[in-house]
Amino acid sequence: ILLTSLFQKSTIPKQKTAPLTITNKNTAKAVSASTGMGIVAAFLPGFGSSQAAIIATQIVGKIGDEGFLCLVGGINTANMLVSIATAYTLSKARNGAIVVVNQLIESITFQDMIVFIILALITGGIATLLAILISKKFSSLITKLDYTNTVATIIVFITVLTFIFDRHIGLIILITSTGVGLIASSLNIGKNHLMGCLIVPVILFFIL
Repeated sequence: ILLTSLFQKSTIPKQKTAPLTITNKNTAKAVSASTGMGIVAAFLPGFGSSQAAIIATQIVGKIGDEGFLCLVGGINTANMLVSIATAYTLSKARNGAIVVVNQLIESITFQDMIVFIILALITGGIATLLAILISKKFSSLITKLDYTNTVATIIVFITVLTFIFDRHIGLIILITSTGVGLIASSLNIGKNHLMGCLIVPVILFFIL
C-alpha cells in the first residue's frame, strides 16, 4: 500500500468534520457482531480481524461507514481481551502483545488475567475519550503534511527496523512479501487473501 501510494503521488484530501449519524440499531448490530466475531477470531488460528470483519458485515448487512468502523474496532478489542484469556487457559499467545507479556512473565495466573482485562478496559476508555478530543484537531493538521515524503520516510523506517532486528533474512522476507502484496494490488485481489498462506502453519503450531 505504501509503495502504491508513493508511485501514484497520492495526497490526503481535505477532512470534513460532522456529527455522528450512526443509529442505535446499527450500533447494536456492530457491537454484537464485533463481540461474537472477535471471540471467534481469538480462538481460530490464522483467522484475523480482517477476515472477521468481512464475515461480520455479511451477517449484519449494511451498517454504514461509521458502523463499519465501530465493527472493526470492536473486533480488535474483543480479540485482545479474549487473547488474554487464551494465554491463561491454553498458554498460547495469539498476538504480539501477549508474546511480550509471556516473555516478561513465566506464566499468566488467574489474578494476572483479571488485572490485564481491567487495565485493558480502562486504557481503552481513556483512549476513546482522547481520540474524540484529538481527532478533530488532527484531521485539520494532517492535510498539511507532505504525503509523499511521509510515505517515503515510513518505508525507510520499516526497512531499517527490519534490518536491525532480522538482518538479511528479514530484508529478504520484506522484499518477498512486498512483491506479493504488489501483485495482489495490480490484480485487484483483496490483501486479506494473502493471510491464507499462514493458516496451515499457525494451525499446526497450535495443534502440536
